[in-house]
Amino acid sequence: MSILRLFVISLFVVFGSSPLANVTCTCVSPPGGLCTCEDGQYAICKVRDGRCVAVCRAASQGNPRTVATSLVAAILDTTPNAIGYDINQGQFDPWVSQSPLPDLLTQLSDVLGNGPKPDGYALTFSDADREFWRGRINSDPGITLRFGLSETLRFQIKEGLPALRSSFGRGR
Repeated sequence: MSILRLFVISLFVVFGSSPLANVTCTCVSPPGGLCTCEDGQYAICKVRDGRCVAVCRAASQGNPRTVATSLVAAILDTTPNAIGYDINQGQFDPWVSQSPLPDLLTQLSDVLGNGPKPDGYALTFSDADREFWRGRINSDPGITLRFGLSETLRFQIKEGLPALRSSFGRGR
C-alpha cells in the first residue's frame, strides 16, 4: 500500500468521511438560516434588520495570533487594521485597550474552549458594544452572532488568543 493511500485512509479515520468538510453556522431564530462555507473559511451568521446575514470569510494563514486576528476581524465584518491591529508591528493601537475588544477576546476564548458546536459558536454583544463598533467600523455586529470554523482553525485560534490579548497589555 502506498504512503499516499495510507495518508488518505488516516485522514478519513481522523476527520470522518470528508477530510475537507464544509464549515457551517446557523442564524438564531427568528429568522433562522444557514451558512455553509469551505474548509479554511469562517462561516459568520448574524441577524440584521430581522434578516439572516450569512457570509464566508477566508481565514488568514500564518501564526496563531494572525489567525485569531482574522477571526476577530471577520466577526466584526471588517479588517484587522480597522480594529486597531497593526499587522506589521503585531500589536494594537493604544485606544483598543479601552474598547470592548478585550472582553470580546475573553468571550471568544470561553466559547472556543467549550468544544465544537453544531450550530456554530455564539457571541453576544451588549448595546454599548454594538454602538462602539458601529461608530468605529460602520458595521453592526448584531446582538447574537454565530460563527463556524474547522477544528484546525479552532486550535490555532485558541493558541493565538493569549498572545493577541497580551498585545494591548490586558492579557487575561
